[in-house]
Amino acid sequence: MTGTAKDDLLDTYQAERHPVGADLLVSTRAQTALMTAFTPEGQDLRALLSRLIATVPELSRELAERLSGLAVAYERPPGVHPLTGRRAPNLRLPDGELFTLLHPGRHVLLDLTTTPHEGWPAAALIRPDGHVAWAGDDPSKASRS
Repeated sequence: MTGTAKDDLLDTYQAERHPVGADLLVSTRAQTALMTAFTPEGQDLRALLSRLIATVPELSRELAERLSGLAVAYERPPGVHPLTGRRAPNLRLPDGELFTLLHPGRHVLLDLTTTPHEGWPAAALIRPDGHVAWAGDDPSKASRS
């Protein structure tokens, strides 16, 4: 890796990030409507959602991931590993935790052959934003995307 990218990489930004921004806008509008609805119906809806969040762990997790941006998953071409485009968890690695390795703002190529993680292939390339750029069994095929 040389620290450079193809000239057309920036051209993919709109297609990749616009849907994320649009989803964030919908979520923000919904939250604003919910939090500023002082009618009896609005207060009842807020109370109902609060109870559901407290009693349905899957809903609580889904909302937390959406609101924090951790649920962002980018489209992936057919035939690539299912982890591609997904947010990587903070894996514990021999060199430290993954998120600490991402602090310099560079891609991190993980060799998981000696420290396997369940559901992960032998290697993965993690983007600086914590999303999986590539995952597979042959690290030489990793490309910066």
